[in-house]
Amino acid sequence: MIGAIGSKAIDDVIIFEVSDKRILTFDGFKRSNKITFAKNNVLMGKPVSEYVGQELDTITFKVSFRAQLGTEPRAEADKLIYLHRSGAVVTLILWGKAFGTYRWVITNLDMDWTLINKFGYCQSIDCGITLEEYAGRWD
Repeated sequence: MIGAIGSKAIDDVIIFEVSDKRILTFDGFKRSNKITFAKNNVLMGKPVSEYVGQELDTITFKVSFRAQLGTEPRAEADKLIYLHRSGAVVTLILWGKAFGTYRWVITNLDMDWTLINKFGYCQSIDCGITLEEYAGRWD
């Protein structure tokens, strides 16, 4: 197992893995960290910067669900939609460890249904996922 994303409370977990039966990996993983400074105005002088603190981190990545690689694209996409719409707090596990300081919420999903077969079944979905750090309570 490469990793997973999901909520134990909801039991909708997407597992990233490479095996002889299934291939599901992610691509374009990008993490963004920011800090905040306040500017204090000084009479007849330049403003003085003051460190305020950290902002919430964000992560973006892409996942491609492909039927020919052993996944059920519609079922996996439905899990992400449910986690997103419910505002569920999710854990991102990569390489056996929880990733980040806190947990995450899915703030944006972009889904491109790239292949529908002649029977109307979805064979391939490309998803763009944006996560934002969730520093609140999650119990």
